[in-house]
Amino acid sequence: MTHLLATPADVEARLGKPLPVPGPSADALLEEASLVVIAYLGGLPDPDDEWAERTAAVVTSRMVARVIQQAESASNLVGVDSVNEQYGPFAHQVTFPKGTTSGGPWLTAVDKTALDPYRVTGGFSSIPISSGRTGRYRSDDWCS
Repeated sequence: MTHLLATPADVEARLGKPLPVPGPSADALLEEASLVVIAYLGGLPDPDDEWAERTAAVVTSRMVARVIQQAESASNLVGVDSVNEQYGPFAHQVTFPKGTTSGGPWLTAVDKTALDPYRVTGGFSSIPISSGRTGRYRSDDWCS
């Protein structure tokens, strides 16, 4: 079994009510969300960094709460990117971000921003690409 980054209690805290899908279904969603977060981070959060573990738990529980809210919503408009309505001749368009309509947990841009400081891989870094000498050629006799 995958290392779960959040608990059902964390999801209930995000929803503000008891889980409507107790048992294996909630555990399966937590497992899926944990896999997505672990993949994004490039590994498990650092166990010595309390903020990394807590951030991963919050994001994971938020992902599961979104899936549950989307399933419960009568209009099913949880996570909508945009809605366009036109009344003549009766058009209605709803746009969802990529990957949010599969029924599984997904990472939002805000989730990724929260997780970025704790990523094991990726990100940007600077490396020197010259000797640091500027304004002169490396060899003084280049023009000779």
